[in-house]
Amino acid sequence: MLRLEPATAGDELFLYELYAESRREELSALAWDGAQQHAFLRMQFDTQQRSYRAQYTDLQQQVIYRGTERLGQISSAVTSQAIVLVDIILLPAYRNQGIGTRLITDLQEKSREISKEMRLHVLQHNPAQHLYARLGFQMDGERFPYLSMVWNDR
Repeated sequence: MLRLEPATAGDELFLYELYAESRREELSALAWDGAQQHAFLRMQFDTQQRSYRAQYTDLQQQVIYRGTERLGQISSAVTSQAIVLVDIILLPAYRNQGIGTRLITDLQEKSREISKEMRLHVLQHNPAQHLYARLGFQMDGERFPYLSMVWNDR
């Protein structure tokens, strides 16, 4: 059984490691040593976290659990127009098992209940865009390197 818990200061190292894992393939093409990669990823992670908090005053960052095991994180926000899926990352061992689908469809149900559309941004090369399309999201804009997608069931 999955459960979501609000991320706390005690989750910061896990959240950073999760972020770093999500960028591993991208950084493998660079000839950086471990210290250089860590410094870069730490700077990027800290900037991302500050940016999310600045953009979304009601950001909900939650850790995804199955039992006592942390599987990933999901961040969302409710704005005046939409529920925004800000970020979702699962550890590699838990991808392609329907977990992301379930969490996103839960947010879609919430958006249906409060009569708001749902929005997200995804990197153009991210294979997750196929999942979003399968769940009914449609592209409604492009601002390199991101695609903007919307789901509306009103």
